[in-house]
Amino acid sequence: MHYRKHRRDIHQLEEQLKRTAHKAASAQDDDLRAEIEKIYKQEKQQLGTLKQQLAAIPSNSSPPADPEQQATQALVLLDQIQCLAADPGAQQHLPELSKKLNLRVGLFFKEEQRASTVSSAALPAAS
Repeated sequence: MHYRKHRRDIHQLEEQLKRTAHKAASAQDDDLRAEIEKIYKQEKQQLGTLKQQLAAIPSNSSPPADPEQQATQALVLLDQIQCLAADPGAQQHLPELSKKLNLRVGLFFKEEQRASTVSSAALPAAS
């Protein structure tokens, strides 16, 4: 989770840098442009620091290098899915499983002439 937060912060700061650069380029007053350029340099330095911190954080999203270990993890996950499917009272464990599978599940409603229907879809979670 910490890794994802850093990635999100980096993305937001990169977008902010673009906006700041645009403001500096469009500034009419030299003093204002100089102030905006100072802010740009500070943000750029902060971005560098965040990128260094991100590099130091291990990513949990990378799969294990050993194919046997990957197969074992997949079989364990399959067993968990089968247990949850067989137990009607296992709904409390679904969020944990969704997190392991990196899935988001949502409901989409559409109106028809006779009645409303519900369709569902499973989408991969954004990184």
